[in-house]
Amino acid sequence: MVFGYNDYRNYLRDFFLKQKEESGGLSMRKHCEKAGVSVSLMSMVLSGERDLSDDALKKMMPVLKLQLDEKKYLRLLVAFDNEKNESKKEKYLSKLENCLLIAGKDLSAIKKYRYLSSWYCVAIRELAGMKSFNFDPVWVQSQLRSKVGVDEVKNALEFLIQNGYIASASDSPEGHRQKGKVIELRSNVYSRSLKTFHKQMLAQATVAIDTVPKNERLYLGHAFSVKSSKLEESKKILEDAILKLQEINKDEEDADSVYYVSALMFPLTLGAKK
Repeated sequence: MVFGYNDYRNYLRDFFLKQKEESGGLSMRKHCEKAGVSVSLMSMVLSGERDLSDDALKKMMPVLKLQLDEKKYLRLLVAFDNEKNESKKEKYLSKLENCLLIAGKDLSAIKKYRYLSSWYCVAIRELAGMKSFNFDPVWVQSQLRSKVGVDEVKNALEFLIQNGYIASASDSPEGHRQKGKVIELRSNVYSRSLKTFHKQMLAQATVAIDTVPKNERLYLGHAFSVKSSKLEESKKILEDAILKLQEINKDEEDADSVYYVSALMFPLTLGAKK
C-alpha cells in the first residue's frame, strides 16, 4: 500500500517488481507503454536523475490502480519530493501528515523529517541525555557552538517534548531528559530529510575546522582508487565504525559534550566505461 512509503521512487520500483512477479513477467516497459510514458524517462526517474512530472504521474495513475485517498497521497508525495522551496515543502508535509492521520497510519517519518530539519534539534536532544542538562533555553543556547536564537531554541524544546524526543518534567523524576537513546534513521525516513540534515552538518564541520581546537576534533581523509566490486564492502567498514562508536558511548551518563561523527565516501571521478 502506498501509505507505507515516504519515497515515491521506492513505491514505483516495488510496484513494477511486484507486477512483474505476479503478472507473468509484465515489465516496466509494458506498463509505461500502456500509460504512454517514456520508458527512458521512467528509468531516469527511478534512478533519481529526473523528477516525475505532473503529466507523467497523471498518465501512470490508471496503471497503478489506486484508491482516491491513495492517489491523493501519492500526488502529495511526488509534489513534496520535487519541491525545492522549503516553506512550500513544509505545506506539502502538513498535507501528507493529514492524509496519514485520516488513514490511521504511522506518523513517525513526518516527525523524523521535522526533527532532522534543524541540526540544533539533534544537538539539543543529545544535550538532554547529559546529567548537567538545564531546560532553560538561555542555558541551552549557551551550549551550542553555532549561533542559534533563543526563540529557535524554545521552539526546538517544545517540538522535542511534544513529539517524545525529550521526556517532560512531569514524566521523568530527573526532570526534562532525553527519551530513548537511539533514533532509527535507516528506515521510515524521508530521503530529503537526510539530505538536508547532512548538508547542515557539513556546514557545521566547515565552521568547526577553523573554530574548534585541533585536540577537540578529528578530520581524516584519503583519496584512493576503488574497484566497484569492493565498494559495498568499503562502505560497510565505515558503517560498522560508526555503530561501534555509538555502542561504546551509549551508556555514558557522565558525558560532557555532544559530538557529531560522520563517515564520508563519494567519487571524485567518473567511473570507467566498460
